[in-house]
Amino acid sequence: ALLPITFVEILGAALMTIQSNPAYPASFSSGGTGALLAQTLSPWGGFGKFLLTLLALSVVANNIPNTYSAGLSAQALGRPFAAIPRALWTLAAFAAYTVAGVVGREHFSTILSNFLAILGYWTAFFVVIVAEEHYIFRRKGGVLGGYDLDAYDDFGRLPLGLAGVFAGCCG
Repeated sequence: ALLPITFVEILGAALMTIQSNPAYPASFSSGGTGALLAQTLSPWGGFGKFLLTLLALSVVANNIPNTYSAGLSAQALGRPFAAIPRALWTLAAFAAYTVAGVVGREHFSTILSNFLAILGYWTAFFVVIVAEEHYIFRRKGGVLGGYDLDAYDDFGRLPLGLAGVFAGCCG
């Protein structure tokens, strides 16, 4: 865990010099974040190119667990979804984010900023909903009398979740 954090911190320290050299804003305006990183690391010669290669490969390595998790999440939606092999769900997730990446490549920064803002708001409301469910309704002696651990895969015994959906929509 130390190596990736150190790597990103070194890049951050290198990017702090942005205003001291007019080549940096020029490279950003002509080629975006990638060109800025390349310009920032260019004084390091071959080692700078090696760091850029590591950064590019780390994008792939960081996507692998998320893509596999998308397959698991799709199968968790219910028995009809679980019947489809996880490899197909993973392939579908890969295809979806590849198409989205190709289509949105020219506006990546704007899309990412908007997506992260939506994700931040959604996460805040989701945490409140889950905390209320756990500490108010599902606690021992609470309104619902705790968790029924035997009902996790019995659709007939599970609640519909309308209150949670309504709370999420309100958020």
